[in-house]
Amino acid sequence: MFIILTVAIFINLNIISYLCLVSFFVLEVILRPYLQSYLNKFIDSEIRATTLSFFQFAEACGEILAGIGIGYFIKVLGISYGLFVSAVFILISGLAVFVLLFFERIY
Repeated sequence: MFIILTVAIFINLNIISYLCLVSFFVLEVILRPYLQSYLNKFIDSEIRATTLSFFQFAEACGEILAGIGIGYFIKVLGISYGLFVSAVFILISGLAVFVLLFFERIY
């Protein structure tokens, strides 16, 4: 984190922020089928629809809370720093899901 912040001081924060966000969405597109496969593998068919609906609900709640947090960071830090902090946080959370799925070897 310190290295990223140090590099960000010397490089335009907007470029790094956009790269982090693009990286996250690329990871999301790649990981979505694996995540669905992982969920379908361990859920009984009798409760699969309910469980997947709850998962989508929890994901939507997380997106709402993240949006509030991003708005707060932008308000407090300014748009450049707020976007940078938010992008790094979003990328780290995406990488965490990637690592968890990778070590489960569901593919």
